[in-house]
Amino acid sequence: MSMFAVDMKTKPIPTHAGVDLRNVAALGTLAMSFVHDLRNPLAAIHNGAEMLSGSQLPEQQVRRLTRTMYSASVRIQELLQDYVDLCRRRESGRHPSNLRNLVAHAVDSIAAVAEAQSVVVVQDVPADLAVTLDSRRIGSVLANLLANALEAMPTGGSIHISAMVVESSVVIRVLDTGPGIAPEIRDRLFEPFVTARKPNGWGLGLAHARQVVIDHGGEMWLESPTGWGACFAFSLPAPSGSCR
Repeated sequence: MSMFAVDMKTKPIPTHAGVDLRNVAALGTLAMSFVHDLRNPLAAIHNGAEMLSGSQLPEQQVRRLTRTMYSASVRIQELLQDYVDLCRRRESGRHPSNLRNLVAHAVDSIAAVAEAQSVVVVQDVPADLAVTLDSRRIGSVLANLLANALEAMPTGGSIHISAMVVESSVVIRVLDTGPGIAPEIRDRLFEPFVTARKPNGWGLGLAHARQVVIDHGGEMWLESPTGWGACFAFSLPAPSGSCR
């Protein structure tokens, strides 16, 4: 056999005990992403239950906590279905969705935590803005960005969520008044396993969120200047007939 033929020979797939190690690595990454996504709704249920059992609360706050816990449990069911669909390689369903309602649902899911941390959430989304999307997956993107903002402001602050049509896209921005993003990771922020402001995080949330947006034909980026605060933005294709 010639040297050329040897060089061109396909390398064997790395295996251990007959198992494709590349598949194992991919499965491990998927599992970590899954656990990461489950953390926030599980934390909402845990914190809500702790608050309900630890003191006598006004009826209005009890109702708000129970709504948050219910929304978190629904989110867990949606995540489980997402991963079942992923394993079965099903295409996610995309339908025209009211963006204001979707944002309000995401905000409601973190309302109790925001109140406990003295974080004010302001929503500035047009009432009639409908976008064709997978509401579960984009809802996950919004929930991730909101959870990140809350983690950056444990002692109070504000979050401003806005949406507007810019040319052929709808641009959604999530702005917080936290400490901002360290300059040394700004260029790598959306890479897997790069963490920002999370000492115990795996660095998968933003990478996964950006991939969801890309799957919808959009993009995600960091807009805020170095220093105080962070503004994450992402775009989605605008509905036909929209104007600035």
